Amino acid sequence: DEIAQARLVSRLACLRSVVAGAPLRTLLTQLAKGTCIEGPLVVVPYRIGEAFFLKPEADSVTVIFPMNFQDASDATMACTFLAEFVEARRQTALSTAPSCSYTKGAPLELSQAQGGLGGIPNGGYVVFVLSKRHVCDSPGQGGVGSRLEGAVWRLLSFYAFVNYHIKCSKAHMHTRMRKRTEGLLQVLNRAKPDIVKEKKKADGRSFSRQGL
Repeated sequence: DEIAQARLVSRLACLRSVVAGAPLRTLLTQLAKGTCIEGPLVVVPYRIGEAFFLKPEADSVTVIFPMNFQDASDATMACTFLAEFVEARRQTALSTAPSCSYTKGAPLELSQAQGGLGGIPNGGYVVFVLSKRHVCDSPGQGGVGSRLEGAVWRLLSFYAFVNYHIKCSKAHMHTRMRKRTEGLLQVLNRAKPDIVKEKKKADGRSFSRQGL
């Protein structure tokens, strides 16, 4: 039936999350249960030649995203967008959100990467620090459920989230530029002087009508 088909499609759509998010889900589950311990840096391949990093601690898990863009203009816009993204975290309504920082240089945690960075990203680094309250449904009881899965999904889709907003920003700017250009062309067209056509008499002489 339709319900079973929709459920199957939903599970297939989550396949990438299950596979790619396995290391992240494991560490966050340990964090929620209070069994997370300080350990080495974990490299999670995300795309060909690209990866993000996890640094487990006793009371937190640090997630580091190197932001690399093929288009130089996308990288420029991303730097501005990510800087504002971090500033938004300081709002009172977002005071309980995970700690977030943005830097152009590599964070100290990546000193353990042992050359696995794949080059310096042109968009800088975004760092999230998650604590137990960000992944537990029942604070203080170690409950694991929808909050943990939501954290995994949002972190795995962070690259897509940033790219989506950059593309939307570029589309908005292009639309505004087109409208502005069309407006300027209309002004220039209205500023063109009227061309007065000369009329000829029967004897070949020409004359033009003079305004009063």
